[in-house]
Amino acid sequence: MINKTFKKIPKKISVMGQTYQNKQRKDVVLDGQECEGVADVANKIIYIKKTLDPKTKWAVFFHEALHAVIFESAAWQNIDDSTEQIIVEKMSQFVVQILDSHF
Repeated sequence: MINKTFKKIPKKISVMGQTYQNKQRKDVVLDGQECEGVADVANKIIYIKKTLDPKTKWAVFFHEALHAVIFESAAWQNIDDSTEQIIVEKMSQFVVQILDSHF
């Protein structure tokens, strides 16, 4: 399971040649609403809520990293925000499911 197998989320990742910092915060807010994570693509920072359990942190990390991939690849120019959110959510759930059941 992710809780037992995986280490802490890396402090930095490379997304299509761009370095993103990963920061955990007590509160993560987007557009005035509290959330579990945010990809701040302008500043190349992924914020994750500190109080989440390990499995949820990894799911949020993958989710936000996928937003960064979409931004850095310029794919966001071809899809609307709600479609991006659906794609990112389903892909991150899929990755976590695979990791959870095979590692």
